[in-house]
Amino acid sequence: MKITDFLKEDSILIGIKNRDKKNAVAELLEVLKEKKYINDDAEILESIMERERLGSTGIGQGIAVPHTKTA
Repeated sequence: MKITDFLKEDSILIGIKNRDKKNAVAELLEVLKEKKYINDDAEILESIMERERLGSTGIGQGIAVPHTKTA
């Protein structure tokens, strides 16, 4: 599988306003919630932040692929 198999163009956010990690992820999750891709952004946010504590999902030059496992 390729990463493009999982990404949807309308779920990629360019020009995030927030600069700190937690608020930037929350901004991304708000977009996903508005598009009805997710329901519980608070639970997912905490799960992503836990994943970030294990290791950053940033890949450089302001690009990141925040992710987590969900049930």
